[in-house]
Amino acid sequence: MISKIGDHINANEGIIIAFACVLALLEIVLIFKRKRFPFVTFFFTLFAVISMILHLPSLGLELLFGDNKIEIFETRIDVIIFIFAYGLILMAVQIAILVNMLVNEKKDSKLIEQAKLLHPECQGVIRGKRIIFLESYYQKLPYKQNEIKVAKINNEKVRKNKFYRALKEKDVFLLYLELKNKVLEVNYKKENIIVDEEVVGKAIYVNILKEGKKDEYVKLNPFKVEDLVIYANLQKEITMFFDQEINSYRLSENMAHLLGTKEIITEKAYQEIILASDLPIYLNKEFSKEKPSTYNYRVNSINGIDWVEQSTFFANGRYYDIIKLAKRPQTHYHYLGLGSLEEALKQAKDKKIALVLLSFTSLRKYLKQDQRLFESIVHEYFQNVLKEETIYKLANLEYAFLIEDKEVYDALLLNLNNEASKLLEAEVYVYENKYEVKNNLAVILNTDLAPDEDIIKEGLDLLALSKDAKFNKPYSIYVKKEVVVPEAGYDFKSLKIDLNDDDLDEYL
Repeated sequence: MISKIGDHINANEGIIIAFACVLALLEIVLIFKRKRFPFVTFFFTLFAVISMILHLPSLGLELLFGDNKIEIFETRIDVIIFIFAYGLILMAVQIAILVNMLVNEKKDSKLIEQAKLLHPECQGVIRGKRIIFLESYYQKLPYKQNEIKVAKINNEKVRKNKFYRALKEKDVFLLYLELKNKVLEVNYKKENIIVDEEVVGKAIYVNILKEGKKDEYVKLNPFKVEDLVIYANLQKEITMFFDQEINSYRLSENMAHLLGTKEIITEKAYQEIILASDLPIYLNKEFSKEKPSTYNYRVNSINGIDWVEQSTFFANGRYYDIIKLAKRPQTHYHYLGLGSLEEALKQAKDKKIALVLLSFTSLRKYLKQDQRLFESIVHEYFQNVLKEETIYKLANLEYAFLIEDKEVYDALLLNLNNEASKLLEAEVYVYENKYEVKNNLAVILNTDLAPDEDIIKEGLDLLALSKDAKFNKPYSIYVKKEVVVPEAGYDFKSLKIDLNDDDLDEYL
């Protein structure tokens, strides 16, 4: 069979030439599509094409290769067949690489469109390990790689690969560049690109803080926090910076408006704005020389309560302390209501289903203090514990969902009896802060009720029972009521039992 294939290939040199041309063409496409020259596939392709050409029968070079046979696994086959098989494998690899590049290009293009829509001022995007600089980036920093003499991040010299690593890992950093004829200090900043509550990538913002000749750089352009405030006002950012020279915070116009303060406030005055329960987070902040530290806490504002994000880090011989308004996750989450739950129960009346009711008892204090925080915690809880379930909101603290799968129901009962269910207790994180969620729970099967009984009402009664201080468990499971039917011939009168309760009146 193999020898026949070899004879057919040798008899049709056009097949060999066409195949070699296809391999060469695919490699040329890869060379132009890839940013880096594909050395590995290039040399493999070069070897394949040259080997195919040299083994064309019409060239009469058989004497150079002896009998033109090769032994593989004790089988002697034509060299041309071996080269042809090698070429097929190489072609498969080339096509796989090309398809992967096209898929990535499509995803990159979609992300760039989303970034331009949601972050029109950004100069680049990051998707996974891929960093894509937009045309605006090269317009803002119009220098070439070979012009860079020295590059520093956090006062440490960096090469190109370390720069890309910093860009992927750090949300904010300063890059110091010494070029042939000038010096630059560039601020890099990243923001999440969020689509449908999902982070799909990062937007890169670049701003030149300082620019000048090396000799005049220190004399004419000493670092001033006012420069950052001016930049923040131009970008209409809600942010503030600690100025070591005056030992106070300098606020952008929007931040001063949000906090209802002046544009310069002392550290003590700022501490009075922070919620007392969150003040320890601020007081325990640290300055790292390796990477920025980030802290999230709440402050009193004209809105009532707002979250801020504080970043502290050491760079270029200075300590930086930057505070900005944190971007909240979506706070208006949509749950189905009581009417939808009643309809779902009605639709499932012929099935055996369980109604599970939850009460976020431990979160009551957050509901009173900060309703948006409460909603964020509840949302994160459902995302972590009941992501796949349909959730029904019955009241501020009470929610419900249905179970149709018997195995899921049995597992729930087992976990409840062991008090190991995340429905009773779980930890969730909002703004990197941990919150312990402890719930009360009620479980009831629709088949355990009489047709005229209201499963939702019974469930709410059970839930109320689980909250009773006399009840020693945080959950309650409905037990089917047993109806006692008197045996035939059973007569209360014959036992001289008077069912008239008039004689009890004197005791009541």
